[in-house]
Amino acid sequence: MKKDKVRVRFAPSPSGFLHIGNARTALYNKLFAQKNGGSFILRIEDTDVERSSKEAEQIIMEDLKWLKIDWDEGPDIGGNFGPYRQSERISIYKDMAQKLLEDKKAYFCFCTPLELEEMKKEQIKKKQPPRYNGRCLSLTKAEIEKFLAEGRKPAIRFHVQKGVVEFTDLIRGKLKFDTSSFGDFVIIKSDGMPSYNFAVVVDDAMMKITHVIRGEDHISNTPRQILLYKALNFTSPLFAHHSITIGKDNRPLSKREKNMISIRYLREKGYLAEAIIHYIAMLGWLKQGNISLSWDELVENFSLEKVSIRRAMFDEEQLKRVNHKIILEKDPEELAKLISPFIGEELCNEKGSKWIKEAAELLKDNIITLEDARAFGEIFKKGEISLSDEAAEILENDKVRTYLRRVASLWRLSLPKVTPKEALESVKEIGEELNIHGKNLYMPIRAALTGKLEGPEL
Repeated sequence: MKKDKVRVRFAPSPSGFLHIGNARTALYNKLFAQKNGGSFILRIEDTDVERSSKEAEQIIMEDLKWLKIDWDEGPDIGGNFGPYRQSERISIYKDMAQKLLEDKKAYFCFCTPLELEEMKKEQIKKKQPPRYNGRCLSLTKAEIEKFLAEGRKPAIRFHVQKGVVEFTDLIRGKLKFDTSSFGDFVIIKSDGMPSYNFAVVVDDAMMKITHVIRGEDHISNTPRQILLYKALNFTSPLFAHHSITIGKDNRPLSKREKNMISIRYLREKGYLAEAIIHYIAMLGWLKQGNISLSWDELVENFSLEKVSIRRAMFDEEQLKRVNHKIILEKDPEELAKLISPFIGEELCNEKGSKWIKEAAELLKDNIITLEDARAFGEIFKKGEISLSDEAAEILENDKVRTYLRRVASLWRLSLPKVTPKEALESVKEIGEELNIHGKNLYMPIRAALTGKLEGPEL
């Protein structure tokens, strides 16, 4: 029997920024596809009309490309299994739902939100699991026609038979669910839009997805989806649910939570794409410290068997350490290109490429993120230097002011005849006269030149 070509997908909802947890799922799918000679598909799940936006979709796609997580099929490049936006597939979902209605595997539900809420309250009161009680399952054809003639807009529910759903998760092993825990569920809402579970099943089946790799928050959706695959006579894909990514507050990262760390935020703060890739690879899979692996080596090392089920905590301080280590490995020419946007286009054009390379080499040890280079650029811009509170405090001292005036007079005479190193050595004599020694020789000079007490070597 011929083995199907591996096809995986990443299917974000364009209702916010791409966050670390989303990027981790996308990375796992991309690595798995490449390792198995398969295809990685980008699908946009935009049926939530109120929350979805084209702007968010564009940002998600831009950030994925920036991370070098590109796709083989998607809304921007097309493919043989499109459209790749759910909003463009509504007629497909309606046709599939109609098929289930005709096969008596689904039925119209005219229950109002108020009636459903009362049903839920009653079940909770009786200490029963809240689920739909099948009220509309027994409606006659005449009753349905009457409700439709009155203009009532029904939802469509999938009829769940009592039983057990079992599947083998490629990360977690065998999982088992009793269908009585969730009951008949909506597949088409009363506004005509598909439910998440229904749209996902139809799309994955029609796009020939072989493996669904996603977060553990989707485990509870899987039994419902397996039932739909069977009802529609589709072959179910294999499932793999990795752990979710949590913040320091131990809550899952979410577009609707304050703990959300977006890729766009990290990008603008000056984190490197490769640092983010290596960091999220270390969240539940790659051994700590393996930050020198190339993309091909990441592909070679990846396997679902190595993915941990332990929840992964995002720690920006750890990401900073990874980012700094990768910056230290950059050659001056590459680092110069990376810091240029942060130093500023005007200053870079004024100083030239040689100066930027020298600046990159000088700054390397002090840059944690590329954003740190911005302060360096500020020093060389025309106008007054902005003093930090600590620098201002040092410069208010009368003895320091006397010392700096003496240093300025000395350097006016000697520069540029001596090297910067010789210039710094020359201030020791002044320091001896004024009883200023050690770091107190150079800290005031740094404060006067840069407005700060930290930075690259003077």
